[in-house]
Amino acid sequence: MSVRPARADDAAAMHAILAPIVRDTFISFEIDPPSLEEFRERLAAGAARYPWLVFDESGEVLGYAASGPYRPKPAYAPTAETSVYVREDARGRGVGARLCAALLDALRERGYRTAVAAIALPNAASVALHERLGYERRGVLPAIGRKLGAWHDVALYTIDLDRRRGVPPAPQERSAAVMTRFERAFSGAPWERQVGYCRAVRAGNTIAVSGTAPVAPSGGVAAPGDAYGQAKRCIEIAAEALEKLGASLGDVVRTRMFVTDAKRWAEFGRAHAEAFGPHPPVTTMVEVRALIDPAMLIEIEFDAIVSDGTA
Repeated sequence: MSVRPARADDAAAMHAILAPIVRDTFISFEIDPPSLEEFRERLAAGAARYPWLVFDESGEVLGYAASGPYRPKPAYAPTAETSVYVREDARGRGVGARLCAALLDALRERGYRTAVAAIALPNAASVALHERLGYERRGVLPAIGRKLGAWHDVALYTIDLDRRRGVPPAPQERSAAVMTRFERAFSGAPWERQVGYCRAVRAGNTIAVSGTAPVAPSGGVAAPGDAYGQAKRCIEIAAEALEKLGASLGDVVRTRMFVTDAKRWAEFGRAHAEAFGPHPPVTTMVEVRALIDPAMLIEIEFDAIVSDGTA
């Protein structure tokens, strides 16, 4: 895996990432996706003046980061606007955070002073990512754009690129931050409100993810009777929560699997192995009598540690 400058031959993969985001979401305020040829021209013009980067995994582009002028008037020249787009099946793996961090470093190296990000709301994952990297919210433009039948606010974030080259806080200051700063993420599962808990909480560089059950997007139990499918769904939900807090599955150091039938360990384990691949955490599998819904076969807890300054 690597973050590298975008090339002309990356255009088709990058266009394939952008097109559904434009067509199906309000994340981009473009209404119609550009054609591939239009995107090729956009890439050539943009990368000639500003950093454009891709996340390359074994020759496959999983996401890209673009930068360009904030506004055309000359006094804005030291400021750049940033955007990050990640392929749907690669979200929750820290791709966006690595791209954005590398883009900010590239802009700083080229002499830019400030980066601006405009985030259409609601978008908790993007807000969490930018705030973890040091962007600060400067204001919200209410109902500034209309797309897919709804009005959307836009939050404006900036980051002082000179501050990214500063000295890290002293160890005792960093320890104090770990003790006092908390960030929480929610998945929307009905039990979170009824029981009074969050899906995940971050304290400094440590993240704990609550026992996560295989809840389908519709609210029922995902993959009934399928041990592999339920374990996979638990991991997907946890990955979304980690991304909201600026982390990924690659940061997980421990999992605990609570299963109703330990004889099906291989099915549960296959989903676990596929998710963590070359960065396996330590784990425990325990058989329990039952979970909150009789149709649930597994629930998984996750602990993660995020390196300072990365996600």
